Amino acid sequence: MDRRSRRHHKESHFAVITRGGTEKIELDDILYFESEGRKVHVHTKERKISFNGSMQKVREMLDGRFCCCHGSYEVNLTKVIRLADYMVEVEGGRRLPVSQRRRAEIKGRYQAYLRENFPCNLGDDIV
Repeated sequence: MDRRSRRHHKESHFAVITRGGTEKIELDDILYFESEGRKVHVHTKERKISFNGSMQKVREMLDGRFCCCHGSYEVNLTKVIRLADYMVEVEGGRRLPVSQRRRAEIKGRYQAYLRENFPCNLGDDIV
């Protein structure tokens, strides 16, 4: 397998190893990651997969489509429907908290994502 194929493979899936087995999940299917104690939960539209681990290690493996909105959450920006004040809503209606510390970063990254991918009224100077 050449380097480009390995890179594409690595960036298109997240492998989860649990007591019940091993599987790979397409990054495009992941809504968000959530940490709870020593467990990390991967949330998709259809289900939640849990494994032992740390959010810090998960963050190190993710690409630019993911952003930390709160210390316990890493959200897939391509699945965000709405960002308002201290809340982010993802496809399916789930609402996640946005910490004060992370608010400016997620707002900037989400608006940059929208500008790059959709026709919209977002100028460089958002109020």
